[in-house]
Formats: sequence, C-alpha cells, structure tokens
Amino acid sequence: MFRSIRVEIGDFLTLLGLMQWRYRYRLVIFVFGRAANKLLNLRLLDGMVLPFRTVTAYAAIDMPSGLRFLIEIVQRHVYSNFLTSQDAGIGIFYDVGANSGFLSLTRCLENRQLQAVCFEPHPKTFRILKRNIELNALTGRVTPVNVAVDRSSGTLQLNVAEGDSMAGVTRDFLGQGTPSEIATQAVSLDEYAQQHGLWPDAIKIDVEGHEEQVLLGAKKVLDRAKLLVMEVHSEELKARCTSILDGDGFQVTENGSLLFCRKRRLGPTLHS
Repeated sequence: MFRSIRVEIGDFLTLLGLMQWRYRYRLVIFVFGRAANKLLNLRLLDGMVLPFRTVTAYAAIDMPSGLRFLIEIVQRHVYSNFLTSQDAGIGIFYDVGANSGFLSLTRCLENRQLQAVCFEPHPKTFRILKRNIELNALTGRVTPVNVAVDRSSGTLQLNVAEGDSMAGVTRDFLGQGTPSEIATQAVSLDEYAQQHGLWPDAIKIDVEGHEEQVLLGAKKVLDRAKLLVMEVHSEELKARCTSILDGDGFQVTENGSLLFCRKRRLGPTLHS
C-alpha cells in the first residue's frame, strides 16, 4: 500500500510539472477527491478535466492509471524516435492498444495532416479515450474503435482489473487489482484496413504480450506500412516478432523493451 502511495505522489509531482500554473489547482482537487474515494469511500467527484501543456486529458477518479502513459510520452519521451517531424508522407496511424489515446492525440495535435485509428478493448478506458478525443477537438481525425486486435476476427477473452486501465490476454501485466475476464470483439488489422479502406503508414502496438498475434493478422498492412513501434516483454517474444518484421522488410532497432522499425525497402512484399 505504501509503495502505491509513493508511486502516486511521484506521478502527481510529475504531472504538476506538465501543467501551467493556472490549471494546477485542478490536479490538486483531483488528488484530494481520489484520496477521499480511496481511503474514506467518499465519492466527491467522478473525474476531472486536466489541461496539460501539450494535451487535455480526462482523469476518472476510480481509474487514473492511464495518466502514467501521458508521463511516458510527454515527460519521458519514450516514443521520441517515432512519428517525428522528419517522418514525411505519414498520413494514417494505427494505435493498437491505445489506452487513453495520448500518443495519437499528441501526434495529431503536432501534425494537422495526420489521422489516427485507436484500437482499445477495455470498456472503461475506451470511454475515457472517446472523451479525450472530444476534449482535444480531434473528432473525425482520431477514430476510436472498441475492439481487441488479434490474428483473426472473432471473440477474444481479456483480463482486466479494477482501477487498471489496461487489458490483456494474460494476467501477467495486472497490478494489485482483483482480475476478472471479459469477452470482447476482436478484429485483424488486415480485415479492418480492407473494410474501411484505411491503410496505415505507421503503427504502434502495445498489447501486453499479444503482439505476435497482431502481426500475424497484419500481413497486408505490414506490406504498406513505413514505420512501426511495438513493446515486447520477453526475449522469446522479441525474437519471434523481430523475425516477422524482418521478413516484411523492416529494419529493427531495440531500445529497452521497445522495437523501433522502419521499412528498409520500397514496394510491398508479396504474401500468398
């Protein structure tokens, strides 16, 4: 419990630094409201709109964990080598495992030509994602899709935990919350792209150990994509994903648990 409190205090101080002074009172109100809810079971508010310098975010009182992704993207710059101003010709971005949408939102706010499709299966997180899109006036340019991404379309069983914004096929990623299982609609990237006529130039994949299955359902999409970044959490998974990406013409560069991938040859790779 005390470790959790220390983590939240650290996140709070970091988030304060990402806001202008005139808006910091909102974060203070949110923290006190969360403490009242967590320690006294007293619900003073459902959530709070938090205007940060680079993006506006909605924080739900019972599930603020998505804000940690904002810290990673805006303050720690974990995706600093991905979708930068030097990456010309990128029009469509697929954000697979979008969570609250902060990578798509920040990149679309920086680049007015960019459109994003955000795939997020977690029901509560998806509602926050939709709210964030509206708050940043990106409706129409950022499309939220409440499905999981898999090797093929159908139904997928996902694990979720109370208060955690993430969902995954395994329970390895879950924190201290009590896990439960939900059934969700799943789609392959190839099928989604074909149905909607939206072929991505860039892709991000962060699906808590299910990355290989996403790649196996994206052969045609990978033929056309120029950039890809994905997170992998085991050497075995990294090796399998790297093999797929190498076969699809990507040059893979490792940075911790992230694989930054750039197409090294022009023209599609033909798949039977």
